[in-house]
Amino acid sequence: MFGQEKQSILCGPRAAALLCSADRAELLGVYHAGAYLCFPDGLLLLTDRSRGLVPFGVSFPGYDALFSALNGKDIPEVWIEAKGQETTLTFGSFRLPLGSLSPDRRICRLACLPRREALLAAAGAVYGRKTAGFAPLAGFLCGGSLPDTAEPHLCRAAELLPRLLHSLCTTDPEELFSLVSSLVGLGFGLTPSGDDLLCGMLYAAHYFSPVIGERYAMRLGNAVGSASGRTNLISRCYLESAVRGERFDAVADFAEALSTGNAKKTEEALCRLLSVGSSSGADIAVGFLALLSFQG
Repeated sequence: MFGQEKQSILCGPRAAALLCSADRAELLGVYHAGAYLCFPDGLLLLTDRSRGLVPFGVSFPGYDALFSALNGKDIPEVWIEAKGQETTLTFGSFRLPLGSLSPDRRICRLACLPRREALLAAAGAVYGRKTAGFAPLAGFLCGGSLPDTAEPHLCRAAELLPRLLHSLCTTDPEELFSLVSSLVGLGFGLTPSGDDLLCGMLYAAHYFSPVIGERYAMRLGNAVGSASGRTNLISRCYLESAVRGERFDAVADFAEALSTGNAKKTEEALCRLLSVGSSSGADIAVGFLALLSFQG
């Protein structure tokens, strides 16, 4: 049994529903960032409490112990036991007590659009700190350009992104779907950079809907929902969570800091977001900033 300090467990509502409705799951993969459990009706991510609330996830203290115990081992099934409000997961001979799960349903809705200076500063920070994935696209937002050695996926994304932003303002759903479909699954990684870019755009559209209106989230969400089957299971779950506007603490904190105009908090929140995955956080930030910069 893994020892856990007394600390609250963060749980998304869909994750809680999966644990309450099933008695077993398949261990899909174990990574430093988290372990994925596959259910007949969805996917669940187990990760460390320090990462905050994540989409379709349960964040608890001491994930490193679970990673060390499971990494490299063949444990195809995970057994789930729920007694009252107490939930325990059993991985072979290992047991993980999650205790009482309280789904967090906080939604980030912001009524103040970030100032353009703040958006440009954040884009410049992404451009200066990250080179993996589609992070170099942040340079377009602050007057930069792609390096001569840019790989084909990055060049393709650079062509698609401005067209997609303009298409969001038109009334042609077929064109929008075509552009979104070209980005879904584009790039490398467990979650391809094109998917992460779209997640960032969706979160910006949801979080700032009181200012920019609901139409962007609705139109982009419809297109992404229709095209999400073109990518892998894990990335599809992130896209579908972004379509629903489910809270992702690393993104929500960045949005809230940008909205208030607090430079120090924005810097801290951006650093946290950029630490997500090898390029995922930067790709999300680029999509997020691109949609808001287009609004400005």
